[in-house]
Amino acid sequence: MRYVAFILFFVILLSCHSKQETIIPRKALVDLLVDLHLADAIATNTMVRRQFGELDSALIYKTVFDKHGYTRADMSRSIAYYSTETKKIVPIYDEVHARLSAQSEEMQELIQKITLSATYRVWRSEENRYRIKGDTVSYLEPFDFKVDTTGRFVIDVEIRIDDEEDQSVNPRMVAYFYNPIKDRPQDRVYFDTAVLNKSKTLRAYTLIVENRDTLLNRLRLQIPVQDNKDKVFMKDIEIRNLQLSVINVDKE
Repeated sequence: MRYVAFILFFVILLSCHSKQETIIPRKALVDLLVDLHLADAIATNTMVRRQFGELDSALIYKTVFDKHGYTRADMSRSIAYYSTETKKIVPIYDEVHARLSAQSEEMQELIQKITLSATYRVWRSEENRYRIKGDTVSYLEPFDFKVDTTGRFVIDVEIRIDDEEDQSVNPRMVAYFYNPIKDRPQDRVYFDTAVLNKSKTLRAYTLIVENRDTLLNRLRLQIPVQDNKDKVFMKDIEIRNLQLSVINVDKE
């Protein structure tokens, strides 16, 4: 159904008409749809976005169309044509699904080779698991450490804040690079603030930011920051597998 929805999305998005009523042959249409779906999967893959940032999906799709020698309108018209008869469109969906299933594992391996080759962990918390529970206990002190390189940084962590027991108001994770010699808020490089959702289960959070300033060589990370006026309130938070990685490394 995922592949069908993907194809139908293109039918709606790209439906338009050209002067030449081109109908793409069945085999060529399957090849085109497979490549479009693979391009979409790569463009939206988390690991790819970490390394290369947001990709221009319109440009990616145009490249695929140019490769096959057809236009968006040709594809939309062809799908509409084959969809008039179930016996024509179903085999196309089936073949696209089969081809994608066969290539799925190979594509994941390729993505990992592209991304992990330029990624390494620069810091990991001393403990794999932290637990703060009770109305009198204090939160963890902020994590604060030196980072000796620059690049695109990724914070990964798993957090659970109990949705029944915990009374924190607007819990969130805040992290930024700063200059330890002369720290000025306006000079810091902040990760986007992550709002921490309350739940019974661990949730994975990923923060990404690029820092190319060698003077901003310390990272300060606080989990959680909250808006409670009184420090005495019920806390129930679990933190696991906190680490910092860097990609697109500048080697000195």
